[in-house]
Amino acid sequence: MLALAALLAACQSLADVQPGRGRTATITGQSYDDIWAAALRVVGEHFEIAEQDKARGVIRAERTTHWRGPFLEYGNWVGIYITPPAAGAERYTVEVVNKKKLRTSKVEQRWNRKVLRDLQDVLAGRPMR
Repeated sequence: MLALAALLAACQSLADVQPGRGRTATITGQSYDDIWAAALRVVGEHFEIAEQDKARGVIRAERTTHWRGPFLEYGNWVGIYITPPAAGAERYTVEVVNKKKLRTSKVEQRWNRKVLRDLQDVLAGRPMR
């Protein structure tokens, strides 16, 4: 029972993915609709979308457990937050929050950097790296 309690304490959920704790990028010269569409494309490439709310500028997604080389990756939760969530702004801030499903895991990818890089690539018309 103690081992199970320790394992559960090391786990995180989608509810732990909240704005204010991620990596951000400021985007200018793009519409809200273009940024939203690019974000959905990037998320769809790497994750399974769990929640999307364009009116709030929120996309939350899950990367399931899988093998990464010789290691088992336990998965990640990712949230993308676009502000302001409305058309017509001069600039938008995109924040990507990444949480490992298992806090003690050492092999998880830092998705916040990759998602922002891929988003900028898609908006520039380049392939994702």
